[in-house]
Amino acid sequence: MKRFLFFSILGIFCLTISAQTKTWVGPSGGNFNVDGNWDPFGVPSSTHDVIIPTGSVMTFNASANIKSFDFQGNAMVTIEHNISTSSVSSISTNVIVTWTTGQLSGNGTINNLGIVNIVEGPSSSQTLRDQLILNNEGTINFNDSGLFKMGYGTPTLNNLPTGILNLNTDTSIVGGNSQWGSIVNTGLIKRAQGTGVFEINAPLLNNNGTILVESGTLQFTKENTVLTDGTYNVATNGTLEWSIGINPGIICEGTLSGQLDGPINWNRKLSVATGTEAIFDFDGPAGVNWFQGDLQDDGTLTNLGILNIVDGGQSTAIRDQITLNNEGTININESGQVKLGYGNPTLNNLPTGVINLNSDGLIVGGNSQWGTILNTGLIKRAQGTGVFEINAPLLNNNGTILVESGTLQFTKENTVLTDGIYNVATNGILEWNIGSNPGIICEGTLSGQLDGPINWNRKLSVATGTEAIFDFDGPAGVNWFHGDLQDDGTLTNLGILNIADGGQSTAIRDQITLNNEGTINVNESGQVKLGYGNPTLNNLPTGLINLNTNGSIVGGNSEWGTIVNTGIIKRAQETGTFNIQSNVNNTGSGKIIAETGNLEFSRSLQGDGILMGNGSVQLGSNIIFEGTLSPGGYPGTLTHINDYASSTNAILAIEIYGPNAGSQFDVYDVQGDAILEGTILVDLNYEANLNDEFVILTANDITTCNLPASVTAHHDGHNYTFDVICNPNDVTLKVSNIVLGTEENSLSNLTLFPNPSNGQFIINLGQEYTNVSVQITNMLGHLISEENYTSAKTIEQHINASAGMYFVKVSTAKEGSNTLRIIKQ
Repeated sequence: MKRFLFFSILGIFCLTISAQTKTWVGPSGGNFNVDGNWDPFGVPSSTHDVIIPTGSVMTFNASANIKSFDFQGNAMVTIEHNISTSSVSSISTNVIVTWTTGQLSGNGTINNLGIVNIVEGPSSSQTLRDQLILNNEGTINFNDSGLFKMGYGTPTLNNLPTGILNLNTDTSIVGGNSQWGSIVNTGLIKRAQGTGVFEINAPLLNNNGTILVESGTLQFTKENTVLTDGTYNVATNGTLEWSIGINPGIICEGTLSGQLDGPINWNRKLSVATGTEAIFDFDGPAGVNWFQGDLQDDGTLTNLGILNIVDGGQSTAIRDQITLNNEGTININESGQVKLGYGNPTLNNLPTGVINLNSDGLIVGGNSQWGTILNTGLIKRAQGTGVFEINAPLLNNNGTILVESGTLQFTKENTVLTDGIYNVATNGILEWNIGSNPGIICEGTLSGQLDGPINWNRKLSVATGTEAIFDFDGPAGVNWFHGDLQDDGTLTNLGILNIADGGQSTAIRDQITLNNEGTINVNESGQVKLGYGNPTLNNLPTGLINLNTNGSIVGGNSEWGTIVNTGIIKRAQETGTFNIQSNVNNTGSGKIIAETGNLEFSRSLQGDGILMGNGSVQLGSNIIFEGTLSPGGYPGTLTHINDYASSTNAILAIEIYGPNAGSQFDVYDVQGDAILEGTILVDLNYEANLNDEFVILTANDITTCNLPASVTAHHDGHNYTFDVICNPNDVTLKVSNIVLGTEENSLSNLTLFPNPSNGQFIINLGQEYTNVSVQITNMLGHLISEENYTSAKTIEQHINASAGMYFVKVSTAKEGSNTLRIIKQ
């Protein structure tokens, strides 16, 4: 019984000891370390819960090692020394705490609903230490210009959704003893006073909290700072700076939004972890200024606002497996290097994205590794007069490239241009300069306005089974200075392609096909190589190839490609010789015009197309001409250098406008021996007389002349017969018969205009006729079009064929027919 009573009394005593409370009863302005200021009497110790009642004004003037404290009502508490707690403490809503110096330590938790003013004191700075947690639902004002320490353990300053941290001075939050606590923010951290720097050199975990910088600079400088979602507002006079050089730097995740009238300045390292995405969704004109350092790790950063890559004296790097998506604006103002490497990173410029290349800078790889630029938006070069070089693979997937000034240069192999718009202004140049295989790769339709040129240097590939189309408008066109068009696909030119004199040869090689439906100007004074495989230069009916120099088209590696011409190949500049050593098939509507200088075919020339002009031609000794030979240009003299031979399929087309050779009728002047087979087609355009003679071909010696004995022509309702006289040194046409045509009175008032025309013209029959038929043929007799009308007086027609001479035959059921000649220019 006595033992039971003893232990019962002992238990009650222990319970009383563990639950002791000390309440402040001291005078206003009293000190903590006075025994009489407490009820029960005595200074509180580690077992005591301390209560500071409402209306109290007191000071912790000495170290306090207590269990907890409760600052109640409108109490006013000054902390001038260390306070250590081990349990949950609280600061009520209307309490004001003035913290001048000392440490808050221990393993306890402090919940603040009131106001804590951190102010300058007489001695060392304020410190949070050990495992202490300070939850802030009220306001903490940092008014001390000295250091605020969070270290000597892993303390936590937890700024809750209603909490406000006012950073009012130019100071720093730092660690202690090489240890750092953490700031967790779901409330508001505000920098509204001071013009200098407030530095947070402790890990900040911003969990959808708000960061507000109204003046001065707020700087985050400690690694493992993590910004998850949140609002980041910077006023015009403010700067928010991220400057963390130790891995992982600052870590971003979720959507970071806010109004940036002042900038966020990003220096050094920023990470987006694997499997996560960070979104910069900032409004405002200032944007994010990236001065230097790395965007790293394997996640995705998406920019919806303004990201300025600034000239910070050191390079910036996008590295590892990171993806930078741009749906806003990236301004590259860096005059040095922007590195896209050290792994396989991606810069993905999405359809709404704009990348402005504003400096004479460079995008390169890093550590012999290159990332990739994907563009479905706009890449723009609008500032600077020098060169901005992209030395990283660019995959332009129907994006837009715009060069308004200076030069934009693509220099990295495996750059792929798939579709897209490429606009170059008068003061701009877009340059492709890739020497390593496969060079630049083109696919799909590349279009745009070229008031300034695209300069193509070195290698361009079109892969097997694909087609690339150059559909450029504008006067500058594409300048191909040197290098190879290669692989086994098809490149189709619809605009202007200038093969320029670049000091090194150009080559069309492998099994590539170059289709020309526009204009190719060969300005290369050296060699254009068509070989190293079996390539094809296919000049289509709308295509024009101008041979403007004394250069040559040759094979390569003892292999020769083929030129297929159904358009126009024209020699109209220079007085020397342009030599084509390739296989040439001039067929159908194809025309080869030797207007000035000498055009030499030294390998082969086949096909039923037209060879014409006022200059000179030189066919190799092995070539037997089988097409249409039309001297002059309505009319004129075409000179052939060396011996000439024609086949039975050859046509000598002669225009006769009068009696004077060369100026009024065509002459083919062979400066060598001639073997003549085939036929003669006469286009008579004046009233010749019986026995008039026209010497249409001259030669040193005509060794064979198997031409028809006579040919006929029609003019002004009369049919003319010409005897073909083969003399030893010439071929002469002599008018041997003139008879009135059977249709001399039919459709006598038929006219057509304009003539010459651009292909569109009107036929005026003079009166209304029924059952009218219109046939248009070329000078070879090939039918171009045929239309029938129930009745007509005027008829609109269009010649959908290349420039040249055509015959328009109008027939009616009763009146017969009439044929007029028209020139399409």
